[in-house]
Amino acid sequence: MSFSQNAKAELSRVFPPSIQGLICELCGIIYYAGDNGQIEDGFSIAVGSAAIARKAYTMVKKLVDLTVTIMVRNKIRLQQGRTYIVAVERQPGYDRLLDFLPASEEALAEVITAGGPSEMAAFLRGSFLACGSITNPEKNYHLEMVCQRQGQAEMLVQAAKACNVDFRVSHRKGVPVVYVKEGEQIVHFLNMAGANNALLTLENIRVWKELRNQVNRRVNCETANMDKTVKAAMEQIRAIKVLADTIGLSKLPKSLQGVARLRLDYPYASLKELGTLLDPPISKSAVNHRMRRIEKLAKELTNTKGAEGLDT
Repeated sequence: MSFSQNAKAELSRVFPPSIQGLICELCGIIYYAGDNGQIEDGFSIAVGSAAIARKAYTMVKKLVDLTVTIMVRNKIRLQQGRTYIVAVERQPGYDRLLDFLPASEEALAEVITAGGPSEMAAFLRGSFLACGSITNPEKNYHLEMVCQRQGQAEMLVQAAKACNVDFRVSHRKGVPVVYVKEGEQIVHFLNMAGANNALLTLENIRVWKELRNQVNRRVNCETANMDKTVKAAMEQIRAIKVLADTIGLSKLPKSLQGVARLRLDYPYASLKELGTLLDPPISKSAVNHRMRRIEKLAKELTNTKGAEGLDT
């Protein structure tokens, strides 16, 4: 199973400890997996796994002992898998269920905002089971819930804010989508929802990715420094050869001769390494200063030779 499927399977086994929490979670499933936002005359929900369907069935039964029907349908067209339909028709005793559940999305908003953090968490868990998904965190961090109406998206944003999760809303083909892309926020959501195993898996992936990124950054930095060192060395060798071909290295001050000859002998050595090879050794800064003098002399000679060529 995918990471998202595993997380949902785990959350399907988590039940709120209180009746109010159970009501809020069931509302999240009914109103985000349902079809019309109204349940006065019964309702049906469509979910993607048998575990979620069983959970919805059990939660209804815990509130009122009604007849609940579960049907299985193959997904249409190119989609693979099955859809599980959980239906509760209006029947004797259904009004007792309505005493627990808000009969519309407008009434649901009042129930949700009146709840505490545990009820908010239960509502978000049910909503995620109904319409949510998480991208494989090895690829990127992305949790989303696809809503049917703008009001649903706004309700999720408010509930998540109460649980310190910063959801954002976008629209995909006109459909509101609530999402979060930060790995830390997704970890917090899973912790709040009760998906402890999924949370640990995600944390392990985050640690591994961060370690890999650190290694890549260090390698890139060292490669860049190496490229810079080699480029500087090539410029220095070019300047030294200009001096050798024009005035000869023996004409240079002894302090510059030693550095120049070492650079020719050790073209890939760093300035610090060149300094340790001198007798007596000198600092990296001192080697750099002498190399700059060599490059300056070579540039002056090149400019003078060019000017003489123009004169002739």
